[in-house]
Amino acid sequence: MGVLLGYVYLWRGHLSLAVWGHTLNNGFTLLMAYAYQKGFVDYNILQIKAMPWPWVLASFLITAGCLFYLRSSARVLKRK
Repeated sequence: MGVLLGYVYLWRGHLSLAVWGHTLNNGFTLLMAYAYQKGFVDYNILQIKAMPWPWVLASFLITAGCLFYLRSSARVLKRK
């Protein structure tokens, strides 16, 4: 994750977007841990085991799409 956020910083030139990405990741993990503890969800995100492959694939595609968008928009900003 650190490498991905490093590229976000490199492409955008602002540390704030990488900080927000890290905060979003940590906040989601905390929210899911709380939801599991209260019985709202059945999946314990803090337990180390393999994720179901559809979730891994969806996460990969969303992450790749976001990174592609950030890199494409960084190129447009450099041209201006």
